[in-house]
Amino acid sequence: MNLKFDFSKINKDDGFIVQVLYLTFFVLERFSVFYWIRVIGKRIGKGDNKPITETYIFPEIWVVFNISFAIIVINLIKSNYTFPKNVAIVIFAYSFLRVVEMFVYQINVLFFHRLNQYMWIEENDETNVKASDSKKDDSYVLKSATRTIIMLVLNMIEYVLQFSVMFGCLSVIFDNPAISMSLFDSFKVFMLSSGTENVEGQLLINLVNFEVIIGIFMNILCISRFINEMPGVRQVDK
Repeated sequence: MNLKFDFSKINKDDGFIVQVLYLTFFVLERFSVFYWIRVIGKRIGKGDNKPITETYIFPEIWVVFNISFAIIVINLIKSNYTFPKNVAIVIFAYSFLRVVEMFVYQINVLFFHRLNQYMWIEENDETNVKASDSKKDDSYVLKSATRTIIMLVLNMIEYVLQFSVMFGCLSVIFDNPAISMSLFDSFKVFMLSSGTENVEGQLLINLVNFEVIIGIFMNILCISRFINEMPGVRQVDK
C-alpha cells in the first residue's frame, strides 16, 4: 500500500483552507525531535514487543524531561554559569524547536489529527483501488480528558520555562545580561498581562509576541476545548 495525500479533497465544493492548513501542519509536525524519536523507536521495536515510544507513558516522560532540562538551564544561567556561545546557540535552537513542537502538536490535536483518515488514500499497487472507498471508523479517541488537560497544564509551565531559557541564552550569545527574562516576567507575558514596552530589539520583540500568541492559543482555545470534555460529577444539590 502507498499512502498519498488526497488532493481531490481540494475543490470548489469542499474549499481549500482546512486542507491546506492540514497539510501545512502535517509537514511542520515532522520538524520535531519527539516525532523522530518515535519513528526510530517504531523501527527498532518491530515485532511482538511494543516500543516504549508507542506507549502513553512516553509523552509524559518527554514532558517531564524537557521541564527538568529547562529548570536546570535556567538555574545555571541565574548562577552566573557562563556557557560557551556555541552551546548557548544550541540550547536556544533546541528550546525554540521544542516550543514550536508543542504548539504544532497542540494545533494538530485540536483541529487536524481527527482528519487523518479523510485526507489520505492508500492505493494498492496491484489493483489501484483506493482504501478510502471502504468503510472507515470515523471516531477520534482520547486516552482521557483529565490526562489531556494535565498534559496541557504541564505544557503551559514548560512554555514559560523554555521562553526563559531562550532569553537567557540570548543574554549569553549577545553578552548582555539585560536580555535575560525572569520566570515571573515570562509568566506575565504568557498570561497576556504584560506588553513589550520593556523589551528592546526587533528579535526580542518578535520572541515576546510569539509567546503572547501561544498564550492566547493555550488559554483561550486549547485548554477550554478539552475542559469541556471532562466527565461530569454527581451533585448533592441540583
